[in-house]
Amino acid sequence: MKLPIPLCIKNKYDRIALYLFLTTLTLHMIIMPIPRGSFIFDEAHYIPACRKLLKGEAANNEHPPLAKLLISLTMAIFGDNELGWRFTPILFGSLSILVMYLLAKRFLSPPYTLIPPTLLLLDNMFFVHSSAALLDPSELFFIILAITFLAYGHITWSGIAFGFALLCKLPALFIMGGFILYLLLKNQTSINREDNKIRFLIILAKNLIQDLWKVIYTFILPALFIFLIGLSLYNACYHDPNFTTPLKHILFMFQYHSSLVIQKPEDFIYPWQWITIYPPQPYHIVNVNVLDEHGNVIDTYPSIAYYGFGTMPIWWSIWILLPYLAYKVFLSYKYKGESLPAEEITLIWILFSYFPFLLSTLLLNRVPYPFYYLHTVPALTMGLGVLFSEEEIPKYIPILFILICLSWFIYFYPMRVIQ
Repeated sequence: MKLPIPLCIKNKYDRIALYLFLTTLTLHMIIMPIPRGSFIFDEAHYIPACRKLLKGEAANNEHPPLAKLLISLTMAIFGDNELGWRFTPILFGSLSILVMYLLAKRFLSPPYTLIPPTLLLLDNMFFVHSSAALLDPSELFFIILAITFLAYGHITWSGIAFGFALLCKLPALFIMGGFILYLLLKNQTSINREDNKIRFLIILAKNLIQDLWKVIYTFILPALFIFLIGLSLYNACYHDPNFTTPLKHILFMFQYHSSLVIQKPEDFIYPWQWITIYPPQPYHIVNVNVLDEHGNVIDTYPSIAYYGFGTMPIWWSIWILLPYLAYKVFLSYKYKGESLPAEEITLIWILFSYFPFLLSTLLLNRVPYPFYYLHTVPALTMGLGVLFSEEEIPKYIPILFILICLSWFIYFYPMRVIQ
């Protein structure tokens, strides 16, 4: 089967996108060996789990297995070392830049197609998580791939990609749910609104039922098939007596995550703080002491500094993008009866990647972590590409914004001095 998404190396902008991918890969590989023998953030949980998986023992069953199995695979190939631990997230994080360009290419014209992948590269939180043996890079890659397939009209392939995303981490379900709603509603604009209300509602209900069946067998079932088969194979291979069916494993995961409630409010950074300001979260810091001739410490500076902190100009853009996208979609439906796929897809992506975490914290007292916002960051970069492509926006604005993000990225780049 031919790749359904166009990428022509003869095209100048396609080549630049490939350079962005190679740049991302290079920046990751530079810092990949550090810290030597130490874990970054939640690597302390996942690397021991991967070691157990390599021994044939089930581990870390509160999360789906795929991301850990992929890390285990590279540990088997390259060894139980920094390369083995981090090659999988580095690869998926770098590939996400390329797929983000392909998504932008579907809706934007050059050079604006380069804005989303460039901004995604420059998000510090995305870069740091893609530098460590964590589950997020694999999940985010499959989410971006799924939305890209959907944008090109390959609904079944989109469902398959969402199935793989769910096999990495469960929050992909929120975004998939948003796109189920999108697929159900996107064809309803063709209904004649001038009909009387009863006739309009009858036609709408009929169309929704027809579209629901289509969405189920072309989108939902492929995702469920991949997820359930993957989970069943994992449970069968690792012979865990607690999970004789995939349903038991799913119930265990949901029960576990439902139990993670806030005990000490002061210990957490809440979803409303993610889009305002919060202090950088140290993941792994190595300080160097400067001594005088008597051996006294006269200065201390970090040589390695991994922070869980986003490139905040991108994160703050939600305040502009949500009303902008909602207003454009509203005007298009109300006055033209037309669909705006780029704006609609981006709006759905933002809404269903951020607000589930906000509502679960407010209503269910669920624990929040700033890196959950990584599900929203690619959508924001896409939204910024759409916004900056408006004719009314001066050409220097996106350049200035990218330079600000570049400065932020350089400041928080984990390697502070050459080792």
